[in-house]
Amino acid sequence: MYKIFDENEKLLVLSPHADDETLGCGGLISKLKSTNVHIVEFTIGSDVRKKEFEKIMELCQIENFEILYDDQYHLKLDLIPMFELVNKVESVIERVRPQVVAIPFPSFNQDHAIVYNCCMTALRSRKKKFFMPEIVIVYEYPQVNWITNVQMFKPNLYVDISKQLHKKVEMLGMYESQMGDEDYAVSKNGVISMAKYRGKEVSVEAAEAYEIKRLIID
Repeated sequence: MYKIFDENEKLLVLSPHADDETLGCGGLISKLKSTNVHIVEFTIGSDVRKKEFEKIMELCQIENFEILYDDQYHLKLDLIPMFELVNKVESVIERVRPQVVAIPFPSFNQDHAIVYNCCMTALRSRKKKFFMPEIVIVYEYPQVNWITNVQMFKPNLYVDISKQLHKKVEMLGMYESQMGDEDYAVSKNGVISMAKYRGKEVSVEAAEAYEIKRLIID
């Protein structure tokens, strides 16, 4: 099976809220060396949710994580000037210097749309004095296509998470404050169903789907 990145490459996941990183990239995160994974949350949502997030980082043995803004901006990232958000992301990229960056699909959530837009600006091609990640991918999550037909999620990269699906479900289950009806898309059943559906698209047991925004091959 062809690999465009391996466990030794550094992954930066930019997440609007705590749980988006797991919903979109939990399998990929579990495939890589924990020391090479860096998680950035724009906001968390509550003290309870913060504790849940920290427990997941402990479970995954990820020490490299940070929270950019206090909860006063949760679901209100539109109150922050775009140039400030872009500068924040640019600073993180320069400091972490990842080979792979995963950003959220904009969808219908205003925070997701804002994070996507500021990340796309921060990750643009720039002068050589600035670090530029070789791979930029967009991750999905349940209900991602509840949006206009103008911009639908169209995956062109699949990551086989057949061996990591149980870990992804375990991670999501630790977000007890976010779990509810198992018929709801954001649930253990929802994540399993999505992973198996994406897996069937490429003939594996389970997969995560991404959109490639940039891929530089040496």
